[in-house]
Amino acid sequence: MLRPPVPNTRISRLERCDSHELLGIFELCLKTGSRRTKYGRLPDVWGILFSRLYMSPVELVDEMQGGEHRLDGESARMLREFIKADCAGGGAFVLSVIKKGGMIDRSALIMIVDLADLASVEHDGTTAIHLLMGACDRRVRPVLITRAGSGLLSGVYDRNGMPVLLSIFGLSDLCTSDLDAIAKVFPKDELRKVMCRNRMGRSALEVFTEVSAMLEGTSSQDRNTFFTARAVRDADMDGARQVDPHVRIEGGTGPELMAEARKTSGTGNRNTTGTPVRHTSVIPSAPDGADRMMKIMIVDDDQIIRDILQVRLKILGHDTCLMAEDGDEAVRLARETKPDIIFMDISMPGKKDGIAAAREITSEMNSRIIFITGHSDPELIDRAKEVRPSGYILKPFTEADIRIALALLK
Repeated sequence: MLRPPVPNTRISRLERCDSHELLGIFELCLKTGSRRTKYGRLPDVWGILFSRLYMSPVELVDEMQGGEHRLDGESARMLREFIKADCAGGGAFVLSVIKKGGMIDRSALIMIVDLADLASVEHDGTTAIHLLMGACDRRVRPVLITRAGSGLLSGVYDRNGMPVLLSIFGLSDLCTSDLDAIAKVFPKDELRKVMCRNRMGRSALEVFTEVSAMLEGTSSQDRNTFFTARAVRDADMDGARQVDPHVRIEGGTGPELMAEARKTSGTGNRNTTGTPVRHTSVIPSAPDGADRMMKIMIVDDDQIIRDILQVRLKILGHDTCLMAEDGDEAVRLARETKPDIIFMDISMPGKKDGIAAAREITSEMNSRIIFITGHSDPELIDRAKEVRPSGYILKPFTEADIRIALALLK
């Protein structure tokens, strides 16, 4: 039998409070600390407060872009101090707003917080800035990019050594507004310097240029699904091979980046009928240039890890996966099949660990190596760098980690 939902008495009481009373709850918590205030209700207080001030996140963002907001200066300062104290204590409030809040809640956080405070807050190896960037709606994210600035976007890393800027390129709803915001924040010379912390893979400028060209060739109605579950680029209506959209920008800085990327990609993203050709991935084509699915090998002595990685690769559109349990088997299978990409665990039993196997494979063929490991020991990383791998992922990894590692392949 269907029953009406039971009213949430706590929320009902908060909704009867006016804005001054809601602000007073935060002020009380700032003065007394969370032990004497019901800290768990504060994300609800935050959402009710800003939903009362703004009709929609778009309205809030419009005012934020104009340098305005509807709180008086003292109230905004108090909330900023509250968030700073929360970040210093682990960021329970901030993480709750990012993960569970609505668009107004997150937009208000961007408006109020000193974004540098979010760099000190981590959840499962990912900073609050990374999490907020991924959680924000495409209407809000360009404002966050602009407010974060080049320092935070290039200097704050997750556990895999991925700066915030490069993680943006792996978002599934990436759009031209994001790239416009990046172009305003970064001059070309600065963009070229941004890479993973271990300096492996492509620079942000290379990825930016490629993504710009691809988005330029994608119709506006398709841009929300730019990263689709495909591993290779589509052909046009006649089955013709698309022109490779890798473009290098040689001149101009700042806002000129987008215009130059569009200019250089002009005709290369259209088929013979003149209609835009849809690109569905920033993953580069296979090393030999063949028009086929990428051949991927997974090397790990843990079957669970192999299965998880295979499932996540399949979600991203890669069905041609080979499996190996140790370094010796990896070398043998690589010689037989010549895979395009190898996800290689570093620490494995047997005569050859992942680094030794990768060194032998890359000396004989052009397979690109992405190391996966549960260790972040500097000496181990230095050994791995000698093989000149194309990427490095720490366990436990996510689908986003894999997508970004593939997007940053050299």
